[in-house]
Amino acid sequence: MRDIKPEGDFVVQGNFTVNEAPQEQFIPFEQMGMEDLRANLEHHSLLAKDERSRINGISFKLLGAALSVGMVLAIWYYIAGKTDLAMFLVGIFGVGMPVALAIKNGEKQSEFELRQLSTIRYISNLIRERTPR
Repeated sequence: MRDIKPEGDFVVQGNFTVNEAPQEQFIPFEQMGMEDLRANLEHHSLLAKDERSRINGISFKLLGAALSVGMVLAIWYYIAGKTDLAMFLVGIFGVGMPVALAIKNGEKQSEFELRQLSTIRYISNLIRERTPR
């Protein structure tokens, strides 16, 4: 890119290759063969699984952090001798909110995951339609 100037001229000192089109042509799912459909189904299933693992990882990390903080607070209050109701409620809300957030985050599907699941359903329907009975 450093050889291309805004005036439209460019100087090349060595090999310069321009690819005008992608090497692979786009083929719609409707025009693919059964092997290509199955390969795409496996690919999109793997993408959806990886996205679900990523979301679950975030949720479990948040849940683990909340439980760790809860344990530290419980030990702190036990050592300090403060076992009254106010401290208990503060601890419950301090741990309960991240736990609720972790559960909410774990149940919600991301836009990427929804797209992958939709594509998986579509490819599965195409395979089912093409399979002789």
